[in-house]
Amino acid sequence: MKIMLDPGHGGSDPGATANNIIEKEVNLAVALLARDLLTASGVNVIMTRMDDTYVSLPDRTERANREKVDAFVSIHHNAASESAARGMEVYHSIVGGEGQRLAKLIHDRYQVLIPELPSRGVKTRTGSDGRDYYYVIKKTQMPAVIIEGGFLTNSQDAALIKSRAFQEKQARAINQAVLLWYGREIDEGEGTPIMGPPRATVTQAQAWAQGRGSHQRFIAIAPVYWEVGQTIGIRPEVAYAQAARETAFGRYGGIVRPEQNNWAGIKTRDATGDRPEDHESFPTPEDGVRAHFNHLAAYVGLPPLGEPHGRYHIVKGFSWAGSIRHVEELGGKWAPDPAYGRILVRDYLERLLATEDSEIEPPQPPADDLASLEKRVRRLEEIVERIRQALT
Repeated sequence: MKIMLDPGHGGSDPGATANNIIEKEVNLAVALLARDLLTASGVNVIMTRMDDTYVSLPDRTERANREKVDAFVSIHHNAASESAARGMEVYHSIVGGEGQRLAKLIHDRYQVLIPELPSRGVKTRTGSDGRDYYYVIKKTQMPAVIIEGGFLTNSQDAALIKSRAFQEKQARAINQAVLLWYGREIDEGEGTPIMGPPRATVTQAQAWAQGRGSHQRFIAIAPVYWEVGQTIGIRPEVAYAQAARETAFGRYGGIVRPEQNNWAGIKTRDATGDRPEDHESFPTPEDGVRAHFNHLAAYVGLPPLGEPHGRYHIVKGFSWAGSIRHVEELGGKWAPDPAYGRILVRDYLERLLATEDSEIEPPQPPADDLASLEKRVRRLEEIVERIRQALT
């Protein structure tokens, strides 16, 4: 299964601009989100561009033909001289066939997942030569579609298009449609990927944590989550949001004590109950972060960083180990509550992602804590070096 995702425009070609939105930017945002979902679903995804780069139409189609992808999905957003025009539409080749089927599947998933966005239908457009009008549909040798995900020039559509949640819904619609096109079953409750690059910054996470009255230890550990998460391939904001839930934003107050440096409620290999001694203790907060990611790695099937803790091997023995792809699937596995993952997304992760990115003013440590802080910095440097050595 191999798909090419084509974020329209880029570089010197901004596409449409209206309502403080630049089309090339939202096209790329949706494409990257769709890429992550498709990759997590086992689809090989090739991108025509990964950043704000200009790529000509011939370069896009020639690469698709050269790579022999199964389908070409071009992601755009619309504009019109009349601001009342709104809604989404999908174009396919005038020859119909598999391109038409894919276009209809995409259209239908948009309608299911984004009912607030009106439908303008599944369409074709014929050029003056009697062939397909759109270059990327005409010049590709495989089924090709163009998605127009709403009008930048319409205030209602624009408000949606700016929203991260709306962009994620578009990505889900594309992912589900492609899987259905391949004949795969979809989980209607499909949710939030655990693996992938970060979708939030460290400062955004710290601003969220500070706004929730977090203990300073939780705010201070955020950069370590981003460092380790990007090294192992797990979204750092997912793990950080989970740590917020497990430690009450670093305040602890439950069974696990702060000095255990256990950010994720990880139990020992031979735990028999729910006492403090049934939970792992780690030498430093940074070691606790690495253990948190290693524990998640056992769930999703990634190799651990360095020597994993004992409970990691218990998880690896479960039949589902290595198969978990979405946060929502953690329910009944990471914790007995089947709603654990959904609550984690709703009450923690989504609120983190919705927080405006801003620098926070770090508190100054007392003078007598400086030596301890310097020792922790050196310890963190040692951990990072061990991780790098483990990957080489």
